Amino acid sequence: MRLAALILTAILTAGVLAGCGTRPEYSASEVSFDRRGWDSLEVGVQFVRLRAFGDPVAASPDSFEVRVFSASFDTLFVGHDSLVVVPDARLDDRERALIEACGYFGRRVACGQQGFEASPKRIIVEDDLEYPEDGDYDLGRYSFGYSARRQVFGDSTWEQIRMPDEIRNHLAVRVVGERGEPIEVALDGRRGRFKLTNLRHNADFRRDLLAQLLDADEATVRFELYTSAFSIADPIWVKDAIVESKTEQTRELEAGYFVEEAGSRLLDLLRTFPVGPNIYLFMDNWTYDREERRYQIDFSLSWQSSFLRSRWFELSATLDVSESGADPVVRLTSGNERGVRRWEQRFDSREVELERISPRPAIGRPASTP
Repeated sequence: MRLAALILTAILTAGVLAGCGTRPEYSASEVSFDRRGWDSLEVGVQFVRLRAFGDPVAASPDSFEVRVFSASFDTLFVGHDSLVVVPDARLDDRERALIEACGYFGRRVACGQQGFEASPKRIIVEDDLEYPEDGDYDLGRYSFGYSARRQVFGDSTWEQIRMPDEIRNHLAVRVVGERGEPIEVALDGRRGRFKLTNLRHNADFRRDLLAQLLDADEATVRFELYTSAFSIADPIWVKDAIVESKTEQTRELEAGYFVEEAGSRLLDLLRTFPVGPNIYLFMDNWTYDREERRYQIDFSLSWQSSFLRSRWFELSATLDVSESGADPVVRLTSGNERGVRRWEQRFDSREVELERISPRPAIGRPASTP
């Protein structure tokens, strides 16, 4: 028993002596900072030396280093002083950044970390949006100007900062009150035109839009502008465009205008000599396809030649034209012998394509005054 006690005492003594010979360990017990503004802060760190027995004791490092990291762990700042410069304007909206403070004790290093939040940021938009363009539900124009703001430190006001050099912007377009997914329209540059045709979810958008126009003669199309600047998640600009469905009376006036223009052009193409005083143009019937946004108009054209025996020319035709006046096509359906012969002399087929007809502005509505 006495021999065993002597051996145990020797082992314990050797362990204590070995522990006393190891290098001391250090730790950053606390990292704090005093925020002086969005662009600077003062770091405070307490280092301690850990002991095998007893409480840790305060320790002063031989050297000191502070680093600042973004949320994506990019190094934003490296310094050897407690005063830290924060490139806040480069950080995203309320981005969570990280301070790492390290103390060097010979070959030993002890580090502590503390997170902080960047400033709130937002984008101010100067806008000019036209939709629909020329009555076409798939076309629009835009012009956007952007400027960046961040909230003043310790205040509720905002100050201007530099916009990021490279940003990506897009519009989300949807019909208010419908559950369909919005159409996303990538914007190339600060101004231009956009076309919704063939974009993803366009078919659902068109269905929802036409359904509301049929039910209520108007629909609200919402445009939301998103940007990659400062990783702002919410739309930076929202606008509602009221799309009105034309009344039956307005559409009849519009159809009559298209026939008037098409008949005048057709007469210029068909006549050989100056026509007499008797010219007749009648709109016999018209229909409008909401899905295709095109008119189909039946009309009659007759005129009297002023040369020699004052012969009469009579034609019946159908005008197929887009609501925007694009792609007008006239198809001959019938006529008297003289009229049909004149058509065949001028044209190779029973169809003739005319140049675009510019829609009459604000048809069926009172003219605006300055």
